[in-house]
Amino acid sequence: MGIPNDLVRRGHVVFESGHHGDTWLDLDLLITHPARLRDAAGLLAAKLAGTAADLVVGPLDGGAFLAQWVAAALGTRFAYTTRTVTADGTPRYAVPPGLDVRGTRAVVVDDAINLGSATEATVRALTECGAARSPWRACSSAPPPAPRSDRASACRRCG
Repeated sequence: MGIPNDLVRRGHVVFESGHHGDTWLDLDLLITHPARLRDAAGLLAAKLAGTAADLVVGPLDGGAFLAQWVAAALGTRFAYTTRTVTADGTPRYAVPPGLDVRGTRAVVVDDAINLGSATEATVRALTECGAARSPWRACSSAPPPAPRSDRASACRRCG
């Protein structure tokens, strides 16, 4: 089973980051339909089953919703990170106080990974809080990107 077609729009997309892509997922529609989110989480959990992870973590918002379902499917604990902004305006993610991740073997999931900045920041936050460095893995509910040549032509359309 794959992602339902009504959640996927193919064609040229300009993301908030200014980067270009060829696929847009209606992730709000995914996370507001628990059965669909459960199905997507089941697909990710099957890929992560052999990791020996004992914690699944996702950045808020969509990544955390997905991570909670993946954790349930794997029978592990769940945690999340929140986005903050430093005094100089740099975005960063942090594990909220009270969530103890020390010594855990975590995997990071997100609802979509484009640049990977939220995923990398979540890994950094986990490391800073004492989570084990292995088996760091990240995956998303997004379908694979189009071949590079397709993405390059899509960007030329913007001029």
